[in-house]
Amino acid sequence: LSGDLYAASQVAVVGCHACSHLSDEILDICHANQVDFAIMPCCHRDTARDADRGQISHAARECQLDLGLAMDLVRMGRMQALGYFMHFRTIDAAITPQNRILIGKAGGRPTGAFSGIGEHRKDSGTSTRDKRNRAKTKMVLN
Repeated sequence: LSGDLYAASQVAVVGCHACSHLSDEILDICHANQVDFAIMPCCHRDTARDADRGQISHAARECQLDLGLAMDLVRMGRMQALGYFMHFRTIDAAITPQNRILIGKAGGRPTGAFSGIGEHRKDSGTSTRDKRNRAKTKMVLN
């Protein structure tokens, strides 16, 4: 990502089935270069390098949450704290059980391809399942 070939606003990093440590490295690199990203983390491990090691795993067990979900929510919070506009999506679990997508827009507010994310539109033809999924997404984003 270094160099002057493209402006940061013209770059987006995509990672599919990025193992836990790779997901974290991608997020670090994207933040350092202020570029957008979409990642699908997998192989989740609580890899904190300090006194917090194991605390996400412990909290996930105590709250009866899937470790992967807990780790992805922590990643979202971390990137929001660093100024990213974050969005959480899923794909059909029949495609892959590692079906969560974390989408981050550098600079805090969506523009371009991200401009419609998070906006709630009135769709007359929306299925009940889609409405439930939007409600769940809204709860995650709030």
